[in-house]
Amino acid sequence: MRRLLSKTEQRKLEIIEILNNSNDYTNISELTKNFKTSERNLRENLNELIELSDILKVDLHHDRVQIDFHKNTGMESLTRYFINHNFSFQMLEILFFNNDMSVDDLSEQLYVSPSTLYRYFNKIESILSTEFNLSFETNPCRVEGNEKEIRNFYNTFFSEKYGIFEWPFDEVISRSLSHQLVDDVLDTLDLDFDFSFRRHMRFISAIALTRYKQGKRLYKNQNETKLDIIERLHADLHSEDYESALDLKVDQELIYEIFTPFLNDNVLYTPDELIAHAHSNQTISDSYFEALSICRNLSNKYNVPIPNQDQLIMGIHSTYYLGSSEPFSHYLVFDKKQQFLDNVQLEFPSFYDDLQSYVKEFLDNNSKCDPDIVNHMIYTFMTHWEDLFVHLRKTKPKYDVFFMSNNDYEHATMLASIISDEFHSQLNAYIGYDISQIKDICPSGKYDLVVTNFPYENIYKTPVVCVENYPTPKDILTIRNELVMISSEKQA
Repeated sequence: MRRLLSKTEQRKLEIIEILNNSNDYTNISELTKNFKTSERNLRENLNELIELSDILKVDLHHDRVQIDFHKNTGMESLTRYFINHNFSFQMLEILFFNNDMSVDDLSEQLYVSPSTLYRYFNKIESILSTEFNLSFETNPCRVEGNEKEIRNFYNTFFSEKYGIFEWPFDEVISRSLSHQLVDDVLDTLDLDFDFSFRRHMRFISAIALTRYKQGKRLYKNQNETKLDIIERLHADLHSEDYESALDLKVDQELIYEIFTPFLNDNVLYTPDELIAHAHSNQTISDSYFEALSICRNLSNKYNVPIPNQDQLIMGIHSTYYLGSSEPFSHYLVFDKKQQFLDNVQLEFPSFYDDLQSYVKEFLDNNSKCDPDIVNHMIYTFMTHWEDLFVHLRKTKPKYDVFFMSNNDYEHATMLASIISDEFHSQLNAYIGYDISQIKDICPSGKYDLVVTNFPYENIYKTPVVCVENYPTPKDILTIRNELVMISSEKQA
């Protein structure tokens, strides 16, 4: 839904994305060409970004610019700022909590004319229909479509719009009561999840409660619902603790409505439960053994062990069946996973391509090949596979790195020792001693990388990094980036 941002907001965001991916200054002229805009417009955008000093630092000169996020901020801080200062997103939030507002009511509350609202409505309608298979209706103003998809959309909306310590649902259910409800449900079922998944459950239940109070209901498929779990929760939860605060009767219907993604019969809670069902339920069996086959094929091909195989397959299976209701499976403005995936693809292109192919086939066979879900599933494989990247790095050939110093041989040896240690023995270090050897080092193409402590004019393919004395964090980052590029070229 990035298109809901104004063109100026979109350009600012894209400028920051480009600058954030650069480790050095970027020329103003280069940016003007990229964005097909005037230098004046670009500088206006950069000066406006300077005002966001609580998020990032913009170092702007007459011909170049560089940005640095503060240590405790990042792209998510910036995109949340844009979302929370954008008219369309503000309006969608108002309408979520007030789904009976007329155009005139909304116009009065937002201090804009009805004609202006209709221009926003048309844009929202276009984006909702193409990205979420939903529509936008007026009088009353509301998001319309499949109820499950509406709830998934608003789960994405609120998860990205609000930080982890924020709670926008106080008028529906207080923060403390929401915590108590989720804790009581998990205690009743003897389950334990981390804080991020508990937050997800709280958002899912608060969104469902809001929609339920507005008279919206989900279609209940008796054959795909954990009726025994619903009965157990209804019997064991202390309903009186919630009924007066929520002004609702806590019956089996309400329990189903507010926790429905987790009450699907194909969603299992533990690896042992998944394995047991894989031998008795054909649907679960298909998912389990296909995921197992993918894991084994990748493990054997790349010689990477899977110490937590059961937990990994559990994560894959859960991602498959929870789908769009999982946190951050889709996004509004900031795709949290894409940069991660891009970096992995750059460092391990062969492994990434194989995994992507397996995932697409797995999802395509089950008619779920949504691009966002593909990325989400790849992300699940990679993050749930214990020590995956540690072992992948161990299987990579070592880099041949040549060190030379115009101070003395001992300084070059010191550089080699420190930098080799930083890269955990991924390097074969060679140290220059003879001047003729040093002169021919880049033309020879014998080494992957050359590290010097002096300027070295290089017209050859072998990259050179200058580390003047003691390797700084910036030096180490530069070397790491060079090695990633070298690895990518070798595996291409």
